[in-house]
Amino acid sequence: MNRSACLLAALLALSVPAAAGQAIFQATGTVAGGSASSGPFAGTPVGAAVHMIFEVNTPGTPVSPGYENYAIDMPTFVLTIGANSTGMSGPANVGMQNAFPVSDGVRLFSAPLAGGGNFAFEFGAPATLFTSTDPLMNVGSWSGFFYTSFNFAVQGPSVFLDLNLLTFSISLPTTGTPVCFGDGSGTACPCGNNSPAGSMVGCLSSFAMGGRLLATGAASVGADTLLLQANQLPNGPGLYFQGTSIAGTGIAFGDGLLCATGVITRLGVVFASGNASTYPSGAMPVPISVGGSCSPSDIRQYQLWYRDGDPTFCTPSTFNLTNALTITWGS
Repeated sequence: MNRSACLLAALLALSVPAAAGQAIFQATGTVAGGSASSGPFAGTPVGAAVHMIFEVNTPGTPVSPGYENYAIDMPTFVLTIGANSTGMSGPANVGMQNAFPVSDGVRLFSAPLAGGGNFAFEFGAPATLFTSTDPLMNVGSWSGFFYTSFNFAVQGPSVFLDLNLLTFSISLPTTGTPVCFGDGSGTACPCGNNSPAGSMVGCLSSFAMGGRLLATGAASVGADTLLLQANQLPNGPGLYFQGTSIAGTGIAFGDGLLCATGVITRLGVVFASGNASTYPSGAMPVPISVGGSCSPSDIRQYQLWYRDGDPTFCTPSTFNLTNALTITWGS
């Protein structure tokens, strides 16, 4: 399958320093057509939701200028279609291209699936999505028809499922547990501005996306490298703060949900640029364990309270919040 579509949007590219490590590839979609009478997705109906996730090992292997292959970490590969999920039965590589020869893209030509069949995931787009072939330098999320051609399918004996590609993201392995989402699974967002179910973000802002908070690094009091990272934000100021308890599924507050409560500690104000921000940052270098007065075994909640300057959106308040993040500090 190779289809053409309009380039609508490529959102939220956030550069991070390249280093040895892993990156998480995720995609969502729906079943567009086809059928499966055998294998792990037998009987899957058209319209069923699709979710792909796997981690790649870095650094990769250069193939040619602008093209690099990365080995998929097999235990991390999970393909979910409808109510059924499966992993990989053998090794596979995914390629990243940057201006190769004139487009950016991801190429997973064929991954053998546990239970039978093969999985393909590929897309190409004008050379505006990625800055290099290194996934660690291209952390971000892309939504809408960001591709100009793609192949997203499961096929094998008695199996062909044609899959629509809706979103793609590259992220880093995270620390802590995301909680308290604005997707309607708990407390309703203040004006019906719920984010998509299962997106694990805050309530929608005027930016038409929910703010996402995650963390990377070590939550260790003795060797603190914890970094809070927020994306899908309107550009502008935001306050990173810490709480000692979680307010259940959230309390309506401004255009979002207040989740981190108890004893509140203000960590620092950071201005989002490129629809993302991090803490600590260059202007705010204090480690989180120091700014939050954390001790080993402390369980703390983190959230970003950010400005949304559109007074016509949702409530008269001009602020919103990300999801919360629960982190247990080590020694």
